[in-house]
Amino acid sequence: MPAYSATGVVLRTYPLGEADRIVVVLTSEGRQIRAVAKGSRKGTSRLSGRMRPYVVAELLLATGRSLDVVSEAEVLEAHEALSEDLDRGAAAGALSELAERMSSEGDLEPRIFELTVATLDAVVATPPEQSLLLVAAYYAKALAMHGWKPQLGTCVACGVPTEAGGYLSAAEGGVLCASCGGRDAVAPSLSAPMQALLAELITATLADLAARPHDAALVRDALLLLREFATFHMGARLRAIDFLLALADPA
Repeated sequence: MPAYSATGVVLRTYPLGEADRIVVVLTSEGRQIRAVAKGSRKGTSRLSGRMRPYVVAELLLATGRSLDVVSEAEVLEAHEALSEDLDRGAAAGALSELAERMSSEGDLEPRIFELTVATLDAVVATPPEQSLLLVAAYYAKALAMHGWKPQLGTCVACGVPTEAGGYLSAAEGGVLCASCGGRDAVAPSLSAPMQALLAELITATLADLAARPHDAALVRDALLLLREFATFHMGARLRAIDFLLALADPA
């Protein structure tokens, strides 16, 4: 079988048979690979511990008929804290779910790989209470990279400024002013602070976001808005955020 190498981050794994795993990998090219890591569920295997979620690795793969096969894996970043801390792990699960939904074998968007690894690094490096903010930023930036960036600041229908807020319409692609809100009867209202936060999530670096205080309730609501925006455009329900929010607000 022809062999090839790839640098990638493991987004998800699930068991195959008694000893193997199927791994879902986002490569540095922005392409998704699904491959078999044979024997990786055995403690004696050289792949054991290397093929688990959120590991960044240099891989050697053999091309297979239906699934490729991982022959070797050299770990570049283990992100061990994501498997040791429940809150951080929930954040990583929420962003990896979106990365898996957005990527495919045919897509080539290197920035998604870079963003995914950078956000995983940030989740490890910052206090767990920052996790919601980092995941919200990941959603906002990933949507923008895929051409689904919500138009903010001016009404998508009439073009008037919307600094005072309005309605966030996934169907229309951004903010509707108060006069145009009737174009989308299910669009949620958008306050001025929320509009400002969404714009910040798209444009600010992860380090700058983590360094500034943010209202926790506003961040939570922003993440829910971004999930609905992503769900509309991808046609797939994203569920990992529910667990993350339950941990952040158990009541």
